[in-house]
Amino acid sequence: MPTPENDARMTQDFHWYLEHQREMVERYNGRVIAIQDGIVLGDYPGYREAIIETERNHEPETFIIQLVTPGEEAYTATIYSPAMLQ
Repeated sequence: MPTPENDARMTQDFHWYLEHQREMVERYNGRVIAIQDGIVLGDYPGYREAIIETERNHEPETFIIQLVTPGEEAYTATIYSPAMLQ
């Protein structure tokens, strides 16, 4: 479970994505990106790859995983679960 500090950090990263959505769509449309502290850590073809690769260098629950799409479809939060990896 995320700490209150990490929860706030991930919320800020989601808001950062929304503020930069147009730019992200131009660059990563249809890809899944990992974001931490307003920095795109990487882009991947799917959620599984994004989680596995990002966790190699970053602590779980300190970043968000976001599908890049135009419009309001991207306005939903992605919830990370270890069960996704099984």
